[in-house]
Amino acid sequence: MPQRASDHATVAFELAERRLFGACGVQVASRRVRQADPPVAVRVLEAGEGPPLVLVHGSGMSASTWAPLMPYLGTRRVIAFDLPGFGLSDAFDYSGRSLRAHAVAQLTSLLDALDLERVPIVGTSLGGMWALCLAVDAPDRVAAVASLGVPAVALPGMHGDPFFTALSTPGLRQLAARIRSPNVATTRRSLARGVIGPRAAE
Repeated sequence: MPQRASDHATVAFELAERRLFGACGVQVASRRVRQADPPVAVRVLEAGEGPPLVLVHGSGMSASTWAPLMPYLGTRRVIAFDLPGFGLSDAFDYSGRSLRAHAVAQLTSLLDALDLERVPIVGTSLGGMWALCLAVDAPDRVAAVASLGVPAVALPGMHGDPFFTALSTPGLRQLAARIRSPNVATTRRSLARGVIGPRAAE
């Protein structure tokens, strides 16, 4: 019986990840963990031994985003996971409550599922927002926060990303959710060319 398209995509995704982790010299163990809130299964990647460190990816990314950084965290038990609706985690609808509420629920549920009381968290973009939201709402669960790049949240003196602002604004949320997002690969190439030049981007 032939595999469904989604099965082929999963196999291709896992193969690409194996190549990426191999190129970075990182051995990871993969497992699925059931969260309480939301009640979905998320894919968790773990590498190394030592005190735990949780890595939270940005929007349009997955746990494997952290592969190039992982070799430099060898004294840690590094835990990277696919947020609900990303990578190989279960699909998830982010409507129904604020992104801040989603952030706190998802990270709290992950820490509970992994039996982790208090950990340092590193996030990028949306992951930085998730980590900061948890630190504000549940400081007893967060030992430290590092946000790489600009978190997808408005801090004093900053302007929030218009798309994330729309997603967290009642009335605009449904409209923003229907807008087709741009191709991630094309967007990344365009941004990279603008920052480091076309030759380096290639």
